[in-house]
Amino acid sequence: MIRWKGVIALAVLAGLFIVLSLIFTDRWLEHRLEDAGSALVGARVEIDGLDLSLTQARLKWNRLQVTDPKHTMRNLFETGTCELDFEFWPLLSKKIIVENFRISGFKPNTPRTTDGKLPRKAKGKSAASDFLQKTAHKLQQNIARSSGLPLQSFNKKINTDSLLKILNLRTPQKIDSLKKALQVSFEAWQNRLKQLHSEKDLQEIQRQIQTIHPEKIKTLPQLQQTLKTLRSVEKKLKAVSDSLKNVKSDLNRELAQLRQSVQAVNRWIEEDYRRALKLAQIPELSKENIARMLFGPTLVNRFNQYLGYIRTARHYAAKFRSTEPKKERPPRFKGQNIYFYSPNARPDFWIKKIDLSGQTAGGLRLSGLIKDIVSDQRFIHRPTTMQINGSAADGRTFALHGELNYLQEEAQEIFDLNYRHFPLKNVRISDSPYLPQKLTKGIGSLQAKLVLKGNQINSSVQFVVTHLAFAASKQTSARRNTVQSLIDDVLHKIDVLTLQAKIYGTGDHLKFTLNSNLDDLLLKAFRSRLSAQVQKAQQRIRAEIEKRTLAARKDLQTFVSQKESALQAELNRYQKLLDREKARLKKQQKEIEQRIAKEKKKKTKEVQQKLKSLFK
Repeated sequence: MIRWKGVIALAVLAGLFIVLSLIFTDRWLEHRLEDAGSALVGARVEIDGLDLSLTQARLKWNRLQVTDPKHTMRNLFETGTCELDFEFWPLLSKKIIVENFRISGFKPNTPRTTDGKLPRKAKGKSAASDFLQKTAHKLQQNIARSSGLPLQSFNKKINTDSLLKILNLRTPQKIDSLKKALQVSFEAWQNRLKQLHSEKDLQEIQRQIQTIHPEKIKTLPQLQQTLKTLRSVEKKLKAVSDSLKNVKSDLNRELAQLRQSVQAVNRWIEEDYRRALKLAQIPELSKENIARMLFGPTLVNRFNQYLGYIRTARHYAAKFRSTEPKKERPPRFKGQNIYFYSPNARPDFWIKKIDLSGQTAGGLRLSGLIKDIVSDQRFIHRPTTMQINGSAADGRTFALHGELNYLQEEAQEIFDLNYRHFPLKNVRISDSPYLPQKLTKGIGSLQAKLVLKGNQINSSVQFVVTHLAFAASKQTSARRNTVQSLIDDVLHKIDVLTLQAKIYGTGDHLKFTLNSNLDDLLLKAFRSRLSAQVQKAQQRIRAEIEKRTLAARKDLQTFVSQKESALQAELNRYQKLLDREKARLKKQQKEIEQRIAKEKKKKTKEVQQKLKSLFK
């Protein structure tokens, strides 16, 4: 007997395979994957020899090329044969689950025979990328301010006389405005001291004290009443003293603030000086400026390129997250639906494991494991991780560890790179025009770490080159300017180069530090061989600014000193009156207390004598 239900099920299944095979032809799928990859990268992605087998649940291709969007005649990487095993049944639910992805023949930074540039399309903004875009923009602005130092100015004669004729100082006008503001403050204090009741109160206290004549008081009750009066006067005197103390404290505090505002004059003079240097096109060299000039643009360009990759990852992580049902915000005491991830739910896209092997053009053999590339990590409760290692016969070692964690609302990415003992022959280590020479030899070591957590960034780079030797300059001695000649001389005297960089903070408060062992050497050389003319011009400019502002500064100092002395003198006058009356009061209190003690002793003696007379 024929089981028609089973036959029908097999027929449906066979028909499904036939329909899917007709739809998902190799060429059709190849085009779809190339289009999706190109849209993701922003440059052409090409796949050769794609072969799809639904019966074996396997996808294979012979070559993959991913164009570098910054340099479209080169590939970010290309691969040889790649093969992946996927689960068939999830395809029916529009889910792609890849069990294992094997990549062989991986080669980074390879040349292309055709340009991989795509027509540029406008991109919409992504909230997940705002911070990274702002960070990249801030870095570019930061480095642009220092990398364009006009070192060629050292090769020109500085016309200080012409500059001084057109120099318009702002300090005298600012001093005049400050003096007017201080005048208002001093007048306010003078009025406040005039309105004090301290002097009137002291005069009243003085009158009370002067009306008391201890020598004229005869009886003990009168002495005690007088002492009570003096203690009442003492309370009034203490109130006046406390009031005066508060006024003095307020005045001293405000005078300190006024003196602090006067210190701004030095800052204004320095600002005028900096403006004059800018007009004269005199570069202010510092260690950090030299490092930024030589290595800043190269480092920032590479760093921003990697930030672009992370921005893409965050964009798609946020995009997949947005498909989650939105939480409702109901009024209090009303119910709401709470969405939980089912423990058996599958993400829309999941590559569980990628086995990678390949080799760079320089012979560095690579192998690695990338796990859990997934549309939404909350389905699997694990971040995406990668570990790529490399080694070569010449002693080079390479290790890259990475983690993309989008399990929480605050995204976090961590990358740790360690590349050691790589040769640098015929390599330019900087894009700066002041370092045009390639290395004839050198062994490099690079350590870099990048931690991104939400809108916080913390990155460090340490680059060391040993056995260093620069190629000779192609310019003849006659054509080389003083600056370039100086840099060449320093470069050919060193055999070790060290570079340290840190980028940390947020997009709004970004800190970027960069220094190398070249900084001190070049700074010393510039100052010793090139700074004679510059220092002379700087000294003339500073002396002229000091001269033009001297009268205004002296006038301000005299004004402040006089006003401050007048206010202090007024307070001291009150203080002297107060101290004098305190002394008078203390003297009278002591005299009255002695008289009271004497009278009490006298009374006691009289009582004792009367008692004795009663018993005789």
